[in-house]
Amino acid sequence: MTAIRLSILMFYIQINPFRRFRIVVYSTMGFCLASGIVATMCFIFRCVPTRNAWAPVDWGCMDTRALFMSTMIINLMTDLWVLAIPLPMVWRLQMPTKQKVALMATFALGFLSVTSIDSPQNTCRTIPC
Repeated sequence: MTAIRLSILMFYIQINPFRRFRIVVYSTMGFCLASGIVATMCFIFRCVPTRNAWAPVDWGCMDTRALFMSTMIINLMTDLWVLAIPLPMVWRLQMPTKQKVALMATFALGFLSVTSIDSPQNTCRTIPC
């Protein structure tokens, strides 16, 4: 998911040359990268020692359900933010309002297709929710 968000944000940088917009996008990229690295490390090292992750006994491990849910919430909030970044720019375009709304709907459709990959139903298939 982090790679998908980063690629969308890199696209945003290419379509808008304004400095303030780029600062927002670069900050978002940094947050996405940092949260992706932290989530990966938490999943890898959720048990101490790490070999306990494959042991039938679940002692010395983080609460896997809480880890999945917190990661899912952070991903959802980040996805909403990535969707919202270009909307002010689209609204300022010099085109009819119908076309602006259609363009925003296109962004929203892309958002729905990406977030369906990381939906609670997919997470709850992996862990009991």
